[in-house]
Amino acid sequence: MPTWSDKGKWKEIDPDLPETDPDLTETDPDLTQSDPDPIDADDYAAYYEDQPGPSGVFYCTECCEPLVDRAGPLCRICEPYQDWRRRIDRERHNKANREAREAGLCGHCRKSKADPGKASCTPCRRKKTESQARRDAERKKMREKEKKSEEKKEKKTEKSTKEKKAEEKKKKDKKR
Repeated sequence: MPTWSDKGKWKEIDPDLPETDPDLTETDPDLTQSDPDPIDADDYAAYYEDQPGPSGVFYCTECCEPLVDRAGPLCRICEPYQDWRRRIDRERHNKANREAREAGLCGHCRKSKADPGKASCTPCRRKKTESQARRDAERKKMREKEKKSEEKKEKKTEKSTKEKKAEEKKKKDKKR
């Protein structure tokens, strides 16, 4: 907003007027377009020279403090805290993975928080049906083996009973 001059007129600079406008210099000698304020320019230059460039100072990614004598992403205060937090998260993640493996879930099912008894993704469902079919086949084989072993035992017992009967007959025949 324009200000008042000493003579009571508005101080306005018209950009269309040339620098050597006689009307402008006669009315107010302070308003010259050709002369920028040298004090302000020097102050700004000194200010910008004091500021470090983008490669001069690095800042911590957590607390935004300037890193002194360090080029890493974290300062000396945040680094141990970050390590501690990573260790806690890793332990929690490992525990969840262990529980999911024990429950028979894959990583996707674990992340989607599926019930341990039910599979939510297609590979897990296929795997579950395959494993169920495999278990059923193993049970069937075990039953067949048990039946065969029972039959063998029965045959052995039959043989042994037949042999005993035959021996008894021989003994009876000898006694007669």
